[in-house]
Amino acid sequence: LFPVTLSEQERRSKEPQKILPMPMAEKRLFPARNLEDMLLLGCLPGIWGGMGKEDIQSYAALYVEEEIQREALVRKIGPFGRFLKIAAVESGKNVNLTGVSQETGVPISTLKDFYPVLEDTFVGFSVNSFSGSARTRLIKAPKFYFFDTGVRNALAGLPLESGMLATEGGHLFEHWVACELYWRASYLGRGYCLYYWRTVSGAEVDFVLETPDEIIPIEVKYSSNVSPRDASGIEKFINLYPGAKRG
Repeated sequence: LFPVTLSEQERRSKEPQKILPMPMAEKRLFPARNLEDMLLLGCLPGIWGGMGKEDIQSYAALYVEEEIQREALVRKIGPFGRFLKIAAVESGKNVNLTGVSQETGVPISTLKDFYPVLEDTFVGFSVNSFSGSARTRLIKAPKFYFFDTGVRNALAGLPLESGMLATEGGHLFEHWVACELYWRASYLGRGYCLYYWRTVSGAEVDFVLETPDEIIPIEVKYSSNVSPRDASGIEKFINLYPGAKRG
């Protein structure tokens, strides 16, 4: 299996490598995944190979207790642990250092160092505001997302049960789409960037995908009843930015 943690990667690099043949006696398809399970449990390969809900929680604890502490990326693991839970709860929202500081008791100056730690260890990523050249006042604080919905749910202390989707389904679906778009844009390379767009007056588009050829506004809805009104943000965005032809 591909090494999951930094320490596993270091140990793997020091060991002699062997290529073993794959047994073909029994052919099995990779386990099918439905959307609800991905929103609750995430998309880590091990989850679909037999790992359970408790394994996701163990993985989250392993990251805090072993990886961060072992790499000495933060001096005090206690404040970082409190920050990590609130950061998971707030994942997918605009970063509000003042609010997180009030919730955790961690100074804002320290929080400014904690978020980069999560990005440096590939546990999360930031999505910045799209500005372009349109003359309109925008919300510019970045949004922060954990790399996986299951890990985010475990770190936030949320129950990994289907009932949670009744209240968290929309947010988790947007979170999952953010992960898919971000990693796809990263894979495609230079010229592909992911943003969000929101004006001070309240008009917004969940995501803006910038490619070398065009700008694509994207609205995410977790609902079986979608109406043209839900595309009002896309229409306003296209009217403001000539580079956007579709959404």
